[in-house]
Amino acid sequence: MRPSIFQISSLLLPMISARPSTRPMSILTDQYKVFDDIPTEKTALAHDDLLEIGRMAIAINSAYYPKENKLQPHPPNLFINQIRHSKRHQDPSQRPHMEESSIIVSSEDPEFTDDQIIGGDIKWYISHTPSTQTLTLALSSLSSTDELLELLASSPKHNQSLVPLRNLLFPFELLPTFPTDEQPLIYHSYVDSIVSHGDSALSSLLNLIETPPLTVSSSHRDVIKEYVTSLANPVPAAKHAPIKKVEIIGHGLGSIVGLMVSFALKLELESSMGQLSNEIDIKANLLGLPRIGNSHFAKLIDNHITRNQPSLQVNRIISYYDTITHLPGRHLGLKHHAKNELWIGPDSRTVYLCTVESKDCSDGVKLSKTSLLDHLGPYGGVWIDTHFKME
Repeated sequence: MRPSIFQISSLLLPMISARPSTRPMSILTDQYKVFDDIPTEKTALAHDDLLEIGRMAIAINSAYYPKENKLQPHPPNLFINQIRHSKRHQDPSQRPHMEESSIIVSSEDPEFTDDQIIGGDIKWYISHTPSTQTLTLALSSLSSTDELLELLASSPKHNQSLVPLRNLLFPFELLPTFPTDEQPLIYHSYVDSIVSHGDSALSSLLNLIETPPLTVSSSHRDVIKEYVTSLANPVPAAKHAPIKKVEIIGHGLGSIVGLMVSFALKLELESSMGQLSNEIDIKANLLGLPRIGNSHFAKLIDNHITRNQPSLQVNRIISYYDTITHLPGRHLGLKHHAKNELWIGPDSRTVYLCTVESKDCSDGVKLSKTSLLDHLGPYGGVWIDTHFKME
C-alpha cells in the first residue's frame, strides 16, 4: 500500500525544518553586523558582496594610473547601494547623485618617487569619501603576472627564505614577546616593498587621520568650485570631519603590502586612541593574496582580526583557480591566515565564505589545476587591467 501525501509530508517536515537557512548572507556591506553568527562551513554570500568586490577591482585598476584618475577613482559603498535600488527607466535627473571620492595622496607624488626603485613598480593612492568619512588606500600589484611570479621564485639572501618582522613598519613595543621557536616570519622577497611602499602609505594614512581633509557640507553638485572658494574665503561649511573608516584594497603584491599596512595601522591606533577622539574601523580587502608568512604569522593576524575598537576586518578574496594564491608553496613553511576567505566559485556570479581554511574553498584546489589567468579575475564581473584609465 502506497503511503499518502499526508504521510510523506509528515515524515519530511522534521527534516526540512532541521535544515539550516540557505538564504545568502552579506559580510562586505553594512547590512551584516553580527560576526559571531557567521557559519563555519562554506556559505554562499549575497549579490551585494559581488557588487562590492567589483567596486574593489575598479579601485585597484585606478591605482595603476592615479594621476589620470584624479576624481571618482571608485564608487563609494553608498553609491553601489543606491544603484542597486534605482530603476533603469528612471528619469536621469532623478537618479541618485554619486558624491565625488577624490585622490588626495598617491605614490606618484614627488616625495615617494624613490619607493618604486626600492620596492618595485607598485602604485597606490589614498582617496577621501566625505559622505562616509572614509579613507581608501588602493594598491596595485606589479605591472605583469610574470614579474610577480619572478619575485615569488627569487632566491633568498644567505639561504634564508623566511625573515623576522624586525626592521619593518611595526611598532614592536606593542607586540608581545615571542619565544624563539614561535617567531612570526614572512617570505623574504616581500621586505623591500613593505619597507618602501608600506611605510609611505602608512605614514600618509596616519597624517590624514590626525588632520582630516577639509570637506564642504553642500547639497550643490559643484563641490570642487565651492571647496576652492572656501579656501580663499573660509565659511562655516568648510570643516575637518573626523575619519571613521579606513578601507585598504590591494591586489597581488599590493595585497601583501595592504595587509601589513592594515595590521600596523591597527597597532598604531591602539597605542594612540587616547589622543584620537573618534573610533576607526579598518577593513582590508585583499584580492589574489599570495602566502605571506609562517603559521605563527598567520596566527598573529587571525588573533588581531576583531570587532574591538579599532576594529580590523581582513578578507582574502580569491578568483576561482588563481595560481598566485597557492604560492609560495607550503613546503617553505608558509600558511594563509584562516579567517574570512571569500572564494569566487566556478560560476563567477557566486561568491562563497569560508571562515576557516577549508577544502570546500580554494584550499581544495591542487596547484597543478590552477590558472594564472584567474589572478586577473573576474572580480564581481570586473577584470584587473594594468592599463586602466578612466574616460
